[in-house]
Amino acid sequence: MAKIYKELLAIMNNYNLFMDSDKQMELPITVTKEKINHPTSLYVEKDIYTSQPLGNNSFDCEVRKKDIKNYSFQLLTDAFSNRVLFRLDEGNGAHRNNIPDIPLEKQSVPTPHFHRYDSKGHFYAYKSKELEELGV
Repeated sequence: MAKIYKELLAIMNNYNLFMDSDKQMELPITVTKEKINHPTSLYVEKDIYTSQPLGNNSFDCEVRKKDIKNYSFQLLTDAFSNRVLFRLDEGNGAHRNNIPDIPLEKQSVPTPHFHRYDSKGHFYAYKSKELEELGV
């Protein structure tokens, strides 16, 4: 069964405002730091600026050293314990949405895909309309 992030439910309106707001950060993004807990990856974390912040916000990019086509981007916060607000995954594999409202045959979502929270507090993987139109 999928985990429900109850902490996020208490701030869902602010989450949606944050997600809909424009975001800015300093460029370029150079991914050069070795990740301590995942030594086969390089990463960078940068502050994000927005008119609708949700705590202190940052952008994180992780690239697998052996496969530069295997990477992820995340929007992070310190406003709740899970920290991740949104994620893009590219590379190998699929994620399973073990959520009661999603039929079993639609629960597996191959990469590339995004992750965000639904109104019930589930963090789920999905294909955007643009990705589906591209057939990826």
